[in-house]
Amino acid sequence: MIKKIIKYFWKSTPFLNYFYPDPKRLKQVSFKKWFLQKILGINRKAYWPTHFTTVVSNPKNILIGKGTLPGGSPGCYIQGIGKIKMGKYVFVGPNVGIISANHDIYDVRKHNKGEVEIG
Repeated sequence: MIKKIIKYFWKSTPFLNYFYPDPKRLKQVSFKKWFLQKILGINRKAYWPTHFTTVVSNPKNILIGKGTLPGGSPGCYIQGIGKIKMGKYVFVGPNVGIISANHDIYDVRKHNKGEVEIG
């Protein structure tokens, strides 16, 4: 009964979209992750649930597919200075670094942007 109610209201309420990122699987995000991210502000700008030890920079350049939660595992580093695209149902393990830019050889204040695509 609860699953039917969640499926019904999923499209109309973005609040439920955070707790249940994929309506077919209905994998629930814990209250602890929600509290640390949305209330205390750890990785607040990321639009998907992350672990509190994960570092996400520039999440506006990161596109994720359905059922993908990069940074859900502990200790990840995701740098979105360039573009990062992840396909559907991609799993990222603990202590993984996804880096889309590198420093310029002659001027360390500048970045050479790249594009990372994980399918």
